[in-house]
Amino acid sequence: MKFSKNGKEQTIEGLDILLATGRTPNTENLGLHKAGVEVNQKGFIKVNEFLQTTNPDIYSAGNCVGKMQLVTVAALEGAIAVENALLGNKRKIDYSSIPHLIFTDPQLASVGLTEKAAQEQGYDVDTRILI
Repeated sequence: MKFSKNGKEQTIEGLDILLATGRTPNTENLGLHKAGVEVNQKGFIKVNEFLQTTNPDIYSAGNCVGKMQLVTVAALEGAIAVENALLGNKRKIDYSSIPHLIFTDPQLASVGLTEKAAQEQGYDVDTRILI
């Protein structure tokens, strides 16, 4: 594959390519501002740890929140948002132990903190790499 970066032509050789372009939320024409619900620079709905938006009577969950865009996470967020909306803010969302995977060959997966994040939180980290 040939491409140009900073005006310089480059070539990458390989058998496969993974292209990740990101996601854009479909929140632009919902009139959220009229309800006092703010979005961030990318258009994702701002929520606190209880999944409560900037309007305290409105909760949000799923891909429009822009945290971990996985169906299992959306289901968890939805359950927590409903519970908090009905019973008061009692349950916080915790993304720290949600596994995620990229279906490439070989597959890539992780769960928990990265080595850097663990060190930043004061954990004594011992890392091994197996090839």
